[in-house]
Amino acid sequence: MSHPKTAIVRVKGSCSPEGNFQYSLNWGCKDHPNNYKAEISGFHDIEMVELHAARTAIKMAKKQKYTKIRILTEPTIVWDFIKNSANFANAPLQVRSMVQAIHAHRQFIIIKVKLIDGKENIEN
Repeated sequence: MSHPKTAIVRVKGSCSPEGNFQYSLNWGCKDHPNNYKAEISGFHDIEMVELHAARTAIKMAKKQKYTKIRILTEPTIVWDFIKNSANFANAPLQVRSMVQAIHAHRQFIIIKVKLIDGKENIEN
């Protein structure tokens, strides 16, 4: 029988001085193969970029057969959307599909979310 695998992932959305949005996934150590950073278009605020990053991390963890993921995020709104994803129908239209996708993954992986400040480090 395989042991349960838990991922702890710090998600971060940001905007460059030129106005380009990007996100990063930190899986707890500098050289983790799932660490990821990318530019992204089609978003107009950092919170929604960070919600996209959380959804991406959840999809990666599910695909890699993790049984549980803990998302670490700074924005309260991102924490709320993930924590209350069962209420996706009440989410604003521009994020409803992302929140619904996060909720749909709950049938395959346990999703927890923790609100952190920007100085908090993570360790797996």
